[in-house]
Amino acid sequence: ELHHHLKGVKWIPRNRVWAQIGTFLLATIGWVFFRPPTFEASWTIFGKLFNIPGLFQQVSIQWELIFFIILAGFWAMVAPNAVELIREKKAEPKTWWAVVLGILTAVCVLLFSESGPFLYFQF
Repeated sequence: ELHHHLKGVKWIPRNRVWAQIGTFLLATIGWVFFRPPTFEASWTIFGKLFNIPGLFQQVSIQWELIFFIILAGFWAMVAPNAVELIREKKAEPKTWWAVVLGILTAVCVLLFSESGPFLYFQF
């Protein structure tokens, strides 16, 4: 809905990369309002997000982690999504992809260190 209203605005960049970055930032900021029980708690979280003690102190940089973050960001920007694969490249689903994704999902679930309450029980 918001996208259709903003189509006529001239100052919004029409570049695909900037649009993806903007969507990511808006979604990430919007998620902050789902978890806290009150609106004031959301503002407290925003305050803590941008007021990080020791932010400008010297820290050790883990170059491997930065490399993988940059690599994952690049992959997310250039790799085609499922709709593009099916419509434009006429790709067909493969069984081995389902197996690989199932294994990755199982590994991620098994590596959870903490469990929290179900999000929608708060509503």
